[in-house]
Amino acid sequence: MSEEGVHPTVIETPSKLGVSLSPLHTLDCVVVHLHGDYLSPLAMLNTDSELESYDTQLQEFLREILTNYGLIIAGWSAAYDPALKSLIERHYPGRYTPTWIEPFDLSSQATDLIGQLKATRIESNADEALGFLEDAVVSMATKRSRHPLAVSVAVAAAKRELSKEPVSIQLHDTLHSELSLIATLPETTLPEDPSEAMAALTAMGGAHNMAQRTAEAARSATALAACLGYWGEGDQYEKLLLDAVSRLSTPLSAHPQPDTGGMSRVAGQSLFYGAGVAAVAAERWDLLIRLLRLETPGKGKRENLERAVDVLAAPGPLGRLKLDPYKTVTPLLNEALTIGSEPVERAWERFEVLCLAHKILSNPNFHKLAEVVREYDEPLAAATKARDEAQASGKDTYFERVALTQARQDSAAQLGSLLRQVRADHLHIEVVEDFKEDLLYSPEVRRLQVDAWALDALVRAEFATSEADLVMALRAVDIAASAAASALIERSRGPHFFMDPRWLDERSYPENLAAASV
Repeated sequence: MSEEGVHPTVIETPSKLGVSLSPLHTLDCVVVHLHGDYLSPLAMLNTDSELESYDTQLQEFLREILTNYGLIIAGWSAAYDPALKSLIERHYPGRYTPTWIEPFDLSSQATDLIGQLKATRIESNADEALGFLEDAVVSMATKRSRHPLAVSVAVAAAKRELSKEPVSIQLHDTLHSELSLIATLPETTLPEDPSEAMAALTAMGGAHNMAQRTAEAARSATALAACLGYWGEGDQYEKLLLDAVSRLSTPLSAHPQPDTGGMSRVAGQSLFYGAGVAAVAAERWDLLIRLLRLETPGKGKRENLERAVDVLAAPGPLGRLKLDPYKTVTPLLNEALTIGSEPVERAWERFEVLCLAHKILSNPNFHKLAEVVREYDEPLAAATKARDEAQASGKDTYFERVALTQARQDSAAQLGSLLRQVRADHLHIEVVEDFKEDLLYSPEVRRLQVDAWALDALVRAEFATSEADLVMALRAVDIAASAAASALIERSRGPHFFMDPRWLDERSYPENLAAASV
């Protein structure tokens, strides 16, 4: 043990258990020879009669150990030491689950004791089993789990600081402290060397477990981002928030593999949604536009900028690593904003819709394609009017309905030309079925299309050059949502099955996120 840098307190005989022994919780390592030491032969316990009972002082010591500490048993038959077996049976508490390491068949005494203690047996030798347990302990430590109060305390402090003037230095320092914690995680700083990186990946349990721990470490930072997104008025607060999102949208690791090397983006996506959904809930459209237009250096491409929305929008890093962005972040939004779960859900859905609309409006050919779409609006309006007039007169509407279906398909095909590299599958957007019109649509898109105040505010914030362009982009989002819902229906129960309403992210993330395309 000394050769490994561990310097134990050694108890060879019961006489050493007296007042000279420090309290156990102050000692890093204690070795006790229950049966004595060969250098003190008179104190050794060997025969059956000698092993029937222990010295009173040793019994008291063992009772303290068994009452206050967990127990790992390695390579003990329990057959030849009735005194120890009896002490364990009498004094070991049920609150700790013992671990029993034994590669061979157990004795009847050991089997009985395992049953009484409800112990977990590991069929392995001590080297492998204790190595496994050590890896598990290290993994738990690197998770850096937070106390449940940490988020609520961070939120309360942020709200206090945001109510002050001028800009809070303490809030700035708190957020940067959280970002520094994320930036030093083993998960976000994998080594570039392939063999070292593979060893680290194995020790940390793979990409999914790494993502879980990274998302856990980002909880307080995400809650702070939500507070800033909702209440952080002023350029300095907005810069603090946008810098935080930008910092985590760039991979911090030199490792070349996209998901594991870019693990910091798991935290970045949490902050992106925390800030974006909060901004939508507060109707802070200027901040929303700045967030959607945020650019960040790509990995190894400092001169080439990437848009944060392209990197972090759902499904994003969380989705690719089989974590649900909505389920991961909304509990933090609910705690930070305290506006109710339904308003948070609606703000999340509107944020998803506006992310898609922003991508469509950013298409360099948007205006040219929009003009082509408008050419198909007149035939669509005429076919709709003819169908309505036929229905009002009580006539058979078969031919009018066929013409309307064709006009809709032609219009949708042109709208689809606006959807280059834009997908709605796996987003938290609700889709319902209009049985009268025999089509699928997004209620949130329809609500936003007629929300005159929001449309005007978004145009004034330069989200789009005109309200007509914004409505056109929203029509394209509606087509994308209905196409994603159709693909989801076909994958679940066939083309004629639909459960109304349906959320596009309601199913768990599959291995292949390219299961549906617009």
